[in-house]
Amino acid sequence: MDYFKKNQSLDDFSITAASPDDVRKMSSLHYRSSSCRPYVSAWKLCHETLMGPSFCAYPIGTITYAMPLLNCAARGQAAGDLFSIPDKRLRLKRLNQYVRRISRVIIDPRFRGLGLAARLVRETMPLLNVPMIEAVSVMGSMACFFERAGMRKIDIPPRPQARLLAEQLVQAGISEDLWTDAAEVDARIRALPSSKKEPLAKAVERFLGPYGRRRQMPEGLARIRFVLSRLNARPAYFVWFHPEVPLTR
Repeated sequence: MDYFKKNQSLDDFSITAASPDDVRKMSSLHYRSSSCRPYVSAWKLCHETLMGPSFCAYPIGTITYAMPLLNCAARGQAAGDLFSIPDKRLRLKRLNQYVRRISRVIIDPRFRGLGLAARLVRETMPLLNVPMIEAVSVMGSMACFFERAGMRKIDIPPRPQARLLAEQLVQAGISEDLWTDAAEVDARIRALPSSKKEPLAKAVERFLGPYGRRRQMPEGLARIRFVLSRLNARPAYFVWFHPEVPLTR
């Protein structure tokens, strides 16, 4: 495989429509493999000559697109007030008309490092034939393949609940350099006096508000591990505008 990676170009790969079975196969390689999110369109990346003509049926990578979320704080920085409509029904109608969201980009680990993720994004975005493509991703902000594909990055400010929790942790003597060690943070919280533990507990409850069933997690190491995983995540917003399909009111 190392020989292959050194001696192939992006032109040796083809992009075609992906079937639901292709998407399911590749979902097992995603870091959140337990969930297969709904999508509206999908493409796969294949190599027809690596293992004979039949190999084109095996996806090396997939990309799925979904409908946009109703609320996205960074969208206004990208599109101005185009979607600032108080009526939620009308706002959703305009979003569904103009915007699609990249839901997942998955590349087989054996083929990573070739620039295939960027190519998959770059070549499929125009196929949606909508004015605006967006993505919100933690992994994308680290790998930068969205930017290499021609998307613009906009940093997302932390939620007020995240800022409050970060402040409470620091005030309790739990500095940011400890936030990667859930066991240490949990031990330090348990050792806190009630005067510091109670406001920190309330900050954790507020922080967990948007996370559905996670809000009901009992106190302990598992909850702290989940909270820190989300607190340490720094998602970014990425946007691309179709040069031939302009945004209109």
